[in-house]
Amino acid sequence: MDNPDKWYISGPLAIGTPEPAGQLTLEGLVQPGQGRLTFFSKSADVEYDGGSDGIFLFSNTAPNGKTAFVGGNVGIGTANPSAGLEIDKGPTNDVALVLNSSGPGWGSGLQLKNTAPGGKTYGIYSGSGSLHITDADNGVDRLLIDSSGNVGIGTTSPGGKLEVAGGGGASIDLIVNGRLQSNNNDGGLWVAGDRFIGGHSTNKVGFWNGNAWRLTVQSDGNVGIGTAEPVAGKLQFDNGGGNKIVIYDNGPTDRYGLGLNSGNLNAFVPAGGRFSIRQNGHDGTEVMAVTGAGDLTIGGDISTTKGHVPVVPGIANVKIRFGVINIGANYKKDDGPWISTFPHGETFTSTDSYVVIAKASEIHTGLGNAIFTTYECKPSNTTSFMIRWKFDWNKNDPLPVMIQYVVIGT
Repeated sequence: MDNPDKWYISGPLAIGTPEPAGQLTLEGLVQPGQGRLTFFSKSADVEYDGGSDGIFLFSNTAPNGKTAFVGGNVGIGTANPSAGLEIDKGPTNDVALVLNSSGPGWGSGLQLKNTAPGGKTYGIYSGSGSLHITDADNGVDRLLIDSSGNVGIGTTSPGGKLEVAGGGGASIDLIVNGRLQSNNNDGGLWVAGDRFIGGHSTNKVGFWNGNAWRLTVQSDGNVGIGTAEPVAGKLQFDNGGGNKIVIYDNGPTDRYGLGLNSGNLNAFVPAGGRFSIRQNGHDGTEVMAVTGAGDLTIGGDISTTKGHVPVVPGIANVKIRFGVINIGANYKKDDGPWISTFPHGETFTSTDSYVVIAKASEIHTGLGNAIFTTYECKPSNTTSFMIRWKFDWNKNDPLPVMIQYVVIGT
């Protein structure tokens, strides 16, 4: 050797073994089967055989010490790593990587750091019994899975399988491109804990509010408002009183609608409004109307056997009744007078408080071809009226008679 401070050995060197596997081979001295470390073998620059204990340790005891692999990919379980670190456990179910910590925070976690302009650092860690996906730059959990499996987005204390704590109010906190599905007949959506939209009673959909079903749609298409059993028709309201349908126009006082009051179905219009029935739509010919002032307009003939208008404009409590009375074959052509009690139970103040117009005719047209003449009709008392008639035909037998009448009075 030319320099006493340098040692040069031209051939392979082995320590602890008589057979060097590379330029330098070291084998355990205390436990010869403990492991072999070889530098510059035929297959690798550095090669380690863990021996019988299967342990290979890098130890750095200095505070904040560092152990670095500079350059290249690192493979564990593979000699051809395709990334900075690749772990291949082969056909086993063994855990590939374990990060241990006894602290509540980042000790058992990973950080994903992007150092490009505008990049951020995110992290995944296990702490305080939950799995956290965290915005490390702002120190905020973006998603959390607690020990019960509940998922929280924007909250660290999810109260259900998924809780999204967003901006609230008019903000949009969840968007889906498809549909949301519940696999339960009674599934749905709660609003603020006291309102519910969803299924009920196996095959119905409804709105729950104020501890009751306020609107229900059955599987047959029937809709109930205020009732969960709309069996009477396609649209059924509850059996309570009050307004059922209210439509406002030009402010809160101009109300049109339908309602119930003391057993009566009422249609109502504002004082300056008009309840109109038209042909063929809203701009068709008006056939009947009731104004808010109480005026009644009819664009055609009245043809009915029963009718009752409780109020006549300008006169209080005036009643109008249309009726038909059929009497048997007991009357001949010169019979009369005939007195009838009003069949619907009307009672008037006196005989002077009402008028009655009546006509007698043959019930079965063409039976005798009789010609009827009504020559007297007037009130009899407060509950009945009197009518006289005669008829001409070719027999003297009695005929069945029909009396049609209208009575107006108070």
